Amino acid sequence: LCVCIFAQTNRMAEVRDTQLKALSDKRTKAPAADPAEVKRRNQEALAKRKAMLAGLKEEEKTKPLPEGWRRVESRSRPGEFVYENIHTEERIAWFPTEAAKEEAGPALVAQSTDEAKKAALKEKNRLALEKRKAALVQQRQAEMQLEVPS
Repeated sequence: LCVCIFAQTNRMAEVRDTQLKALSDKRTKAPAADPAEVKRRNQEALAKRKAMLAGLKEEEKTKPLPEGWRRVESRSRPGEFVYENIHTEERIAWFPTEAAKEEAGPALVAQSTDEAKKAALKEKNRLALEKRKAALVQQRQAEMQLEVPS
């Protein structure tokens, strides 16, 4: 049974390989790329993209900003402008699409307001620190008892 299945699988692979070779033979090879032509096309595409981005930046200068935003000069890129939320002073590099929110988003890490939990955590940390310090003192004392090789 195993030999039969193996032979069948082998035959299917041969048929598939033959079909793929036939398809490959029908295709024509792509012409060799001329490096100078490729460079010219890339430079044209880059110039076109830069012109498009410059046009968008110019358009943004005259476009009215959504409520709560102002256009300010970038601190890290002099000469470029960013958009600042007047409520939170958050800065973004792209043109805002909606009115500024008056409060910042939720904190990435939830802040505990339960004082008992905070106190318990502080105590736990204090005890852990004392334990580490005691272990370090013991280690130093053990090292002091070692003989120095001569």
